[in-house]
Amino acid sequence: MLLQSNTLLLNGKYRIVKSLGQGGFGITYLAEEMAPSGTPLRKVAVKEFFMKDYCDRQSNHTQVTLGTQGNRDMVERYKQKFLKEARTIERFQHPNIVKVYDVFEENNTAYYVMEYLGGQSLTDLVQAQGPLPEQKAREYFNLLLSAVECVHESKVNHLDIKPSNVMLRSDGQPVLIDFGLAKNYDEKTGGQTSTTPIGVSEGFSPPEQYNAGGVSKFSPETDVYALGATLYYLLTGQVPTPSINRLSEGMAELPANFRWSTRMAVSAAMRLRRSDRSTIENLKNFMREDADSDDDRDTDDQGIVPPVYEVVGEVTAVEPPMGYAQPVVEVQERKRSRLPLIIIAVLLVIALGVLAFLLTRASAGGETEKSDIMEDYDTTEVVEPIG
Repeated sequence: MLLQSNTLLLNGKYRIVKSLGQGGFGITYLAEEMAPSGTPLRKVAVKEFFMKDYCDRQSNHTQVTLGTQGNRDMVERYKQKFLKEARTIERFQHPNIVKVYDVFEENNTAYYVMEYLGGQSLTDLVQAQGPLPEQKAREYFNLLLSAVECVHESKVNHLDIKPSNVMLRSDGQPVLIDFGLAKNYDEKTGGQTSTTPIGVSEGFSPPEQYNAGGVSKFSPETDVYALGATLYYLLTGQVPTPSINRLSEGMAELPANFRWSTRMAVSAAMRLRRSDRSTIENLKNFMREDADSDDDRDTDDQGIVPPVYEVVGEVTAVEPPMGYAQPVVEVQERKRSRLPLIIIAVLLVIALGVLAFLLTRASAGGETEKSDIMEDYDTTEVVEPIG
């Protein structure tokens, strides 16, 4: 099923070394770019379009074979999407986005050739070393903000930003990879122009990504949430609580020893309501704050970043600065019309006046009449006003 070692692609320009991994839609290989003389020039990564449930290849062959005609039509659609993904990445010229060198079709399938990033991912780094020093995490975060800003300028959402999709070059620079779930959007209308299936990465995807049609329009805020969750992971070593569970489960807050601007960046990026999230530009401003200016910023009386509010029915769920063990719920004072209260007050005044009048008549008319009147009054049903 895999291409064999030493297989040549694109008229001998690339030579397969070994397989690096396989997913549902493709196989990634380590390869070498070859000079015309046959001398290796550099290592590269080659991604081959190969839907493992619908594609096949005989041993020691390079041609990909397909099943029924119905499968062929579907596979062809996804192959075109694969090529579109490659050409999307190819047009990004940013030091912190993976570089694509070649895109081509061969062996009844498609390929694209990327720079080979032999380092580890941010997930690997945190698992090996534990939470990163705050300054190092901020540096990575700031570079990723610039990379994602470049992506958004082309009306593209990445939609799968997470630490495992950020690789480190040999010089330590973070590089955003894996645009397999990325969506292209119309420059004018903002509507989607691709039919990429929606995927979810638990802890890093915001609520709208769980909903059908949640990212049918260009949504920079969706990637902003994932960026904030990535920073949270780098600082704590913990995957954030899945966004759809945060109102019921809460989420551990960042310790108060982190800078105000760091805590505020995470809080502002990870707000559950899309319209409440920060812009990338504001997050970059937080990263420009130095330690001295952070000390002078306003916090609450406990030194905690102001909480984030989410409206749920008739209450406001207070999303603490990244939550407490349990979410706090605070009743929201809503501005209601005062007319019902005025009517109730007027009725009470009238009732008291009538009662005083009846008591006066009873006193004048004798004890028996008074008893009859009060008996009638005491059996009257009193309807208490609601609320």
